[in-house]
Amino acid sequence: MTSNSSSKSFNKLTTKGRRIIQHEQFEFIFKRHNIFYDTYKCRSFHKEKCPAFINVFKNGRIDKGAEHNHDSPSMDNAVVEEAINKMKNGIILSSTTTSSVIRDVIFEMPLEEMSRLPSEESLKQTLRRHFNKYYKKNSSGMPEDLVEHMLYDSGMSEENRVLIFGHKEMGAALESSDIWMAEGIYTATPTPFYQLYVLHFVKNGAAHAAVFGLLTGKTVEMYTKFLQVTKEKFNISNRSRVVLVNFESAAINAFQAVFPESRLLGCFFHFKQAIIKSLQRYALKTKYEKDPQFRKNIKLFFALSMLPLDDVKKGYEAVSKEIAGQVACKRFVKYFHETFMSGGLFPPSFWNHRQSVLEGIPKATNFIEGWHNGLTYSFGLRKRPLFQFLVTLHKEMEYTRTKFHNPSPPSNKKKLILAKKLKKMIQAYDPQTSNTMFFLKAVTYVV
Repeated sequence: MTSNSSSKSFNKLTTKGRRIIQHEQFEFIFKRHNIFYDTYKCRSFHKEKCPAFINVFKNGRIDKGAEHNHDSPSMDNAVVEEAINKMKNGIILSSTTTSSVIRDVIFEMPLEEMSRLPSEESLKQTLRRHFNKYYKKNSSGMPEDLVEHMLYDSGMSEENRVLIFGHKEMGAALESSDIWMAEGIYTATPTPFYQLYVLHFVKNGAAHAAVFGLLTGKTVEMYTKFLQVTKEKFNISNRSRVVLVNFESAAINAFQAVFPESRLLGCFFHFKQAIIKSLQRYALKTKYEKDPQFRKNIKLFFALSMLPLDDVKKGYEAVSKEIAGQVACKRFVKYFHETFMSGGLFPPSFWNHRQSVLEGIPKATNFIEGWHNGLTYSFGLRKRPLFQFLVTLHKEMEYTRTKFHNPSPPSNKKKLILAKKLKKMIQAYDPQTSNTMFFLKAVTYVV
């Protein structure tokens, strides 16, 4: 049977790469080619065991073969195809699960079209196949939009590969800033990398991410390379700055080597975390959680960071006497002395924040905790291929740059109030006349 009605090409392919055309409200999939025509079989060949096929000649003529054994779709299958294509894009660009991607797309579909979708298990298999095929093809590539922002790549053959990215505009702002913050993100980093190390700068009361480094470890050499590349690519001057970092010797040594004029300060939040973590080592964590008086005494160690440097030793000796009753407590006091006092791994000059509070400098890198949480959510909880990770990273870089130009004022009023109270307490403290223990106890209520 010959038909003069034209076929409608969707300009699309099946998941296996076969062409699809529409003819008389039915869809046909390419089957084979010869010198005279192309043969297409009904798309419901497997589902309905439909024998229908058409031959499409070069001059546009269409010959119909056997008839369909099922009714034509009530609506154009393009709606269903569009939904499946949205799912495919979603599984590539997002960090969510296949189930979440499917639900997000189905939620937007008309009710009458939902029943025409394949089963959920079939959709999951399609998305997994598409995901694996896409990232196998792009496993060693770099998103085109991100190439211009790549500052350094040690190369795929390098055992300890380092990738560093940054926007020139953000690099210029980093150079002009007097306050930096550095912290690593360890969730969802792609193999073989261990962390995403991010260098922030503070402008107008807000922190902005400027340089992103994918590192395979936490060594002095890797941090040094990260900082050297940043310094060279953005022409960072070697002048006095405040840099907030975690209690990580390798990062501290790298900053001291590359930016010797900078004043390094240990993050107050991580200072507290290190103390609390040590309690678990000495079987004191439960006591800290259940004994209010013991918890208050431990917080006195936090408050030492707000004393004048010359008074820290006197304050430490007074605070130590408060918990010196048990053997485990004596071990904790010894740990604190060997780790945080003069001659220790991190001396008081590194974790003392009295001057920071007076100068209005953030005392903790959790100043950027909200940004880190948002970035972690964007990457997802499970590891993704490098290419997809970099696609998400590029989006985050552009979003950060946009926020830099459209800053929003700090919204945590409670923190602002506590910060003002703390500043007043510090200003009122007189080393000659003030009671050190009374001051420390008062500080524990605002830190």
